[in-house]
Amino acid sequence: MVQYYCPRCGRKDIIKYDKSFNCPECKDEKGMPLEFDKEDFNTIEDKSNILSVQEKLAFIKELGLDKSEKNEF
Repeated sequence: MVQYYCPRCGRKDIIKYDKSFNCPECKDEKGMPLEFDKEDFNTIEDKSNILSVQEKLAFIKELGLDKSEKNEF
């Protein structure tokens, strides 16, 4: 079984979900816990390169690839 931990601070006391986990210690700019995809953790060897879900969403938005903002359904 994979032992998940926060790729930012190394904390092992995390909140696990089906496909992701949160670190209650590390927060985004809104004060919300950073969320990480388990698949990223399982496939990216250098854990320091794992982006949080919030960072990935900001990157998508910055590139203009966020279809929800363009009302494309």
